[in-house]
Amino acid sequence: MRHITYLIILNLLFLNVYNAESQITKKPVFTKATYEPLKVTQTTKVCDPESITLSAIATNYCKLSKILNFAYQIDYNNDGTFESSGTGSQAVLGNHTAYKFGTHKIKWLVTDGCGGLSTCSKLVTIEKAISSKKPTPIAKILSIELFPNNCKATLEAQKVNNNSYDNCTEFKKLRFRIVRTEDFNKNMSLSEILNLKENLTFEDEIGTFLIYFIVIDEDNNWDYVSTYIVVQNNMNPQCAQQEIPIYFGYIKYPNGQVFSDTNTRFTTYRNSHLVRESKVDINGAFLIDYISFSAYSIYTVKYRNNKEYKDLSNINIVLLENYLNNKTSFTNSYARLAADINQDHQIDYKDLELLKLIENQDSTNYFTKYIFIPKDYIFKNIEVEKDTIPDYVSFSNINAQNLYYYSIKLGDIYSNLFNQPIDRSTIEKNSIQLFQNQPNPFSDRTKIIFESANLENVQLDILDINGKNIYSKMLNAQIGYNELEINSSELNGAGVYIYQLKTSNSLLSKKMILTN
Repeated sequence: MRHITYLIILNLLFLNVYNAESQITKKPVFTKATYEPLKVTQTTKVCDPESITLSAIATNYCKLSKILNFAYQIDYNNDGTFESSGTGSQAVLGNHTAYKFGTHKIKWLVTDGCGGLSTCSKLVTIEKAISSKKPTPIAKILSIELFPNNCKATLEAQKVNNNSYDNCTEFKKLRFRIVRTEDFNKNMSLSEILNLKENLTFEDEIGTFLIYFIVIDEDNNWDYVSTYIVVQNNMNPQCAQQEIPIYFGYIKYPNGQVFSDTNTRFTTYRNSHLVRESKVDINGAFLIDYISFSAYSIYTVKYRNNKEYKDLSNINIVLLENYLNNKTSFTNSYARLAADINQDHQIDYKDLELLKLIENQDSTNYFTKYIFIPKDYIFKNIEVEKDTIPDYVSFSNINAQNLYYYSIKLGDIYSNLFNQPIDRSTIEKNSIQLFQNQPNPFSDRTKIIFESANLENVQLDILDINGKNIYSKMLNAQIGYNELEINSSELNGAGVYIYQLKTSNSLLSKKMILTN
């Protein structure tokens, strides 16, 4: 039908052509701009191509008539099929279902009054402006089962997808990836993202796993979202027999009362990758993680308090004023911490002014907050507010245990001054505590850490697995935190070692592992 239409157009063009071959000196000649390739980069619209108008110009050499007659055919996508045609020296490229980003062809035809006819073709490429808008990933929380025959479960990225979308890329052209949290970094390059797999395999593993679901559009923009996958074993009791232990954190006020503010959240990281965020429940507990021993890992638990508070009593102002005027003293560590409201490691009139602003219920600009201290924390300074108390606790999966915290509300001096337990800074002077070396295992160097409640001389010995003394050093222990770095060159190669800390009345031992 298109060929018939084109023939009709040709006939119309020649209705006014005279049989005057003798008058033809030269056929019409198209200008270079009419046939040279054109590339258009779209800037105003992002997802769909805009129509453009093309023009044809030719030079007329016929002496009988100055009139030129033009016709055209358009081959959308330059695939050999002409989808539209028309007459005139202007043609609109677009307004057709076949029109899209890419290369198209227009064929021009021109006749003059002397019977001269010329044709030319022009390629027009419509380029899409690269969109920087990321797709929107939406993920499901899924439960999968280990297959009984091989104790494996495979999770496909497509099944995790929950109607993710993009502003331009149609759904069927979106690409998906999934990755375990320990293998993901939000600063990964595009090539690293594209090299990730479209499925994950769980083998002899059960529990709740944090994974990242990634969506990539046609412009290679990508974004991610985290979700949880529960791997279960209900079909073969021989699969995943090893129970993965669950560890929790527990929070109380120093007076023993349960901390039940559910605005507080704790985050757990495994090897610096976020694996869980848990809200404190009404019993003062939060989930740290399901901790596996299949590979050595370092866990870090941090706290985050989402709420600001103004619920303090005026008695705190009186107590702080009396302290600053030397009318009273703060007899325990937690009261001193509560008094350092601006956290500048000193108790002064700046804290008093801030406390007055907080307790002024008309003020909306000043608030207080909680800090959380590991229950076994030993203060390093007599004036404990000078301590820089970490907002995290780190441990290896080998030494995993439940964590216990005290919560201190800054400014709440009264509650922390009275009804107190004995804090760790008042432990009898001959106590000492030896911690696991960090890192462990190690290949280059490691730190041996211990805390002492007294100034004393201690001896550190390192023995091989046969009991032979490999390393010995006398140390002057300081009150509080102590550490000693050990270089692998000081030991006898890879293996298991015992390190011992000797005091005048105790001997403490732990194992450490040196790898190649």
